[in-house]
Amino acid sequence: DVSNDKNPFRDDHHVMIPYCTGDVHWGNSTMTYGDGTSSEVTINHKGGVNARAVLEWVFENYTEPENIFITGCSAGSYGSIMWAPEVLEQYPSSNLLQFGDSGSGIVTDTWFQDTFPSWNPEYSFPAHIPTLDPAQNALSEQTPEYIYTEIAKYYPHQRFSQFNAYADQTQVFYYQMIGGGESAQEWTDKMLASVDTIYTSTDNFTHYVPGG
Repeated sequence: DVSNDKNPFRDDHHVMIPYCTGDVHWGNSTMTYGDGTSSEVTINHKGGVNARAVLEWVFENYTEPENIFITGCSAGSYGSIMWAPEVLEQYPSSNLLQFGDSGSGIVTDTWFQDTFPSWNPEYSFPAHIPTLDPAQNALSEQTPEYIYTEIAKYYPHQRFSQFNAYADQTQVFYYQMIGGGESAQEWTDKMLASVDTIYTSTDNFTHYVPGG
């Protein structure tokens, strides 16, 4: 609400990247799933391509922003952390705050190996960060919090953050859909461990977990 005087973003420029590609804004592939004509579905996992196209427009139209707030909810949460490095490389003098809303990245032990590659997510990884360069690292073998930790370490003077509800029904649902346990508490315990790992491994990451 830009008419609300209490809104800290009321005078800012806003750019929204919409989403309908099933790859948390990271992908660059086209995949057909299912067997037979009745069950086959083809999905254009082009979230990374779309995000880059929007950012190229931003870079052409905004030269030196003083402050940048990059955020997203659910799938957008993952987009906000993955694309923050590209924004920072374009605007190295800007103050950036990344805020991931309801996307903690809790997956099963085999998800990165079994499902992650179908998106071709390497397209979106910040190759200028040595520990996240797909040519030098087997990224499918890393833990979900690895991306946050390595990006935060590479940009120690910028700020990164997450918000997750204690037993987020949507995040629990997706965790169970990919083979996670039936108990919501299992997801919650892994989420708390994940944000704690990032927090203790970096000096510029904060997180908040309310009840509910």
